[in-house]
Amino acid sequence: MLFAVPLLSAGGLYAQGKLAGRILDAATGEALIGANVFVESTQQGTITDLDGNYVLLNLRPGEYTVVFSYIGYATRRVEGIQISTGNTTRYDVQLRSEAVEGEEVIVQADRPLVQKDLTASKRTVLSEEMAVLPVESFLGVLSTQAGVTQGASGELHIRGGRSNEIAYLVDGLSVGNPFSTNGLATEVATNAIQEMTVVTGAFNAEYGQAMSGIVNIVTREGGPDFSASASVTVGDRVTSNDDIWGIPDGVEARTKTLEGSLGGPIIGSKLTFFVSGRWDDSDGYVYGFREHLPSDSANFNTGYFEIHGRPWWEYQPFGELEVPNEPVALNPFSSFNVTGKLSYRPNPRLKLEYTYLQDGSDGKGSGSRATDFLYRY
Repeated sequence: MLFAVPLLSAGGLYAQGKLAGRILDAATGEALIGANVFVESTQQGTITDLDGNYVLLNLRPGEYTVVFSYIGYATRRVEGIQISTGNTTRYDVQLRSEAVEGEEVIVQADRPLVQKDLTASKRTVLSEEMAVLPVESFLGVLSTQAGVTQGASGELHIRGGRSNEIAYLVDGLSVGNPFSTNGLATEVATNAIQEMTVVTGAFNAEYGQAMSGIVNIVTREGGPDFSASASVTVGDRVTSNDDIWGIPDGVEARTKTLEGSLGGPIIGSKLTFFVSGRWDDSDGYVYGFREHLPSDSANFNTGYFEIHGRPWWEYQPFGELEVPNEPVALNPFSSFNVTGKLSYRPNPRLKLEYTYLQDGSDGKGSGSRATDFLYRY
């Protein structure tokens, strides 16, 4: 199976968050009109209105440092403000007046325990949380969420619904596969995910073609500085019952995973790139032996087995060119995933993103042990 999707989005409404709040005088409690709000490492900012309120739209999910400043007042720099997809993060600030310019105040923001504007059962998983979870893919992360169960064949269900009733979005665009009853068309490597939001009930009308749940994935983008990551995972199977399971003797890397990413600027902070890749290869869990050909048969009229017209004790499997009883993997599987993104911001109010996803897999065997063992010899 091979699947490639180029995605071009202007805004990505499903992949944006909002920051809002009010700026007041710390001594009098009066609203500060025209106070500046600026998000570091971006070109986005705004000012307060007549009531001291500010609203900053179209922020990508992630953790930001926001600077609040006003003439005659001490500048406040707040670190760790978390923006989530489809949510409004509210942060109110009180500035202290100063006759002369002083040192800025640095504050560490905390995530609120109760989200007041949440109207649905929603769980957001950040990239930092995925990095410490004992899973290998975002589907593994998804299966650990409340309300999500996994069937015997590996399909996912949300709150008892069918697997084809889940809508999957990447950067706000649907990646459902119309050839498999709206199932997931492509996977995304965990190192390419900035945030994953799972809506398991009472989702808003903005989401369509879903009856069970919503899985909204926001991929990472390049920043003003270069960054890279790489990981290698290998594994093997060890047992004292090789004669039963047919596992080859010795220790060998029969399960391998390579994963890496690279991102950074092309033209300052206006044009950035990000690319990630993942490759998996496994021999499977069932092995067989090269002993017979599909044309071999048993002649019961002679009282013994005949292979190609000769008694079985005189027959050498595959002649001298093949290794008798050579172990063979019956259900091997390999897959790869490539994610690339270009982000262009010509001005603070406009951003264009181009995302490319390519996913492929190759395997043999039905995955059922009973079926695979029919071909063990």
